[in-house]
Amino acid sequence: MRGVYYRIPRCFLLAVLLALALYSPLHGGEWPPEADTYRALKSLERQIVKVGSQVEPDSYTSILEAMEMEARKLLYLMVDGRPYQASKIFWGKYVEKGFICKFLAPDDTIHVTEFPDFVIPVPLSTASKVSVTVFPARTESPPRFYIGDPEEMHASGYDQVVPVTERDDGTLELAPPPAGKQFLLFTMVKNYDELLHRKYVWVIERGKE
Repeated sequence: MRGVYYRIPRCFLLAVLLALALYSPLHGGEWPPEADTYRALKSLERQIVKVGSQVEPDSYTSILEAMEMEARKLLYLMVDGRPYQASKIFWGKYVEKGFICKFLAPDDTIHVTEFPDFVIPVPLSTASKVSVTVFPARTESPPRFYIGDPEEMHASGYDQVVPVTERDDGTLELAPPPAGKQFLLFTMVKNYDELLHRKYVWVIERGKE
């Protein structure tokens, strides 16, 4: 009896070989913990997109909270060697005007500083070294960061936000805000296998020099 052979697409074989190369014993022998976090986040995404738009917040708030908990572990700032998770993460099935996430819950980026109970400000000095840690390391498009004054954003929306320059060494060119003021720093991420855009928001303030 002749055996039955199946032709396996070359792209699939290449993907498997790449995964084995990245997570073989030569690279530590274990999946990084972020890989489990990423899989959990995508599972929650599949749950949330099934929720209709005409439902009460109680139907999806707990899922959004669980998504935010997982997403915080996948992208954070490193400031002078200390990690800072985002103060808030918003979600978008699509992005309006380049900055506003549109989904079940509103994108309240402009109002984040009004809720100090869940905000952990990131202190910056003129000498601070700021970098970004993100998983997966190869995102669909590199995260671009923007910074804005929430007082100006209340008046003119996102018209006054400015892009943050990334230096050749991968650090961000960030100047601290004036004393007594807080700025908003944010970025958006979406990988090819994700259903939603993730918008990470930090509150920046002047630290000790």
